[in-house]
Amino acid sequence: MSEITTKTLTNSTVFPGVFGEGESFVEQMLKDLEKMGWSDRDTFAINLALVEGLTNAIRHGSKCDPSKMVHATYTVSPEQITMSVRDEGPGFNVAEVADPTDEANLNTASGRGCLLMRSFMNEVRYNDIGNELFMRKYPSPDPLPEEEEEPSYEEESDSDSVSGSVSDSSMGDSCLAANS
Repeated sequence: MSEITTKTLTNSTVFPGVFGEGESFVEQMLKDLEKMGWSDRDTFAINLALVEGLTNAIRHGSKCDPSKMVHATYTVSPEQITMSVRDEGPGFNVAEVADPTDEANLNTASGRGCLLMRSFMNEVRYNDIGNELFMRKYPSPDPLPEEEEEPSYEEESDSDSVSGSVSDSSMGDSCLAANS
């Protein structure tokens, strides 16, 4: 449940390190961002970063082990959002994560989540052992008014939703493989 204190909402949760368990936390964060007046553009970015952080904590930190807990917290105001995600795994060294934009790594799945989080958030850092992630974002400036009309493009998707999920079936399969 979210707490409101002087234009600030804070929410924390602890859940087993398996996919699907953190969805209500993400959904509440999206509602709280809307209450605080965050733009759709920033909400998309924040949602993506949180889902990536939770996914990494579940897949890599907890190894999809329901006995290992994932701890998540956010505090949102109209001026900023801070989020933290901690798992009970051994941690990792973020400097050792391969650059997914390097040609040698283009066909590997590793590292893209860290890249996305760094791209969308103003601050991304880890604790010394690498099992806790901290992220911060400030509202993006409003786009400048266009003098000319933007060209129209056909939509390729029927979905206008910005919500994400930490229960993707392909992710679950990787946990099954990790626990085998």
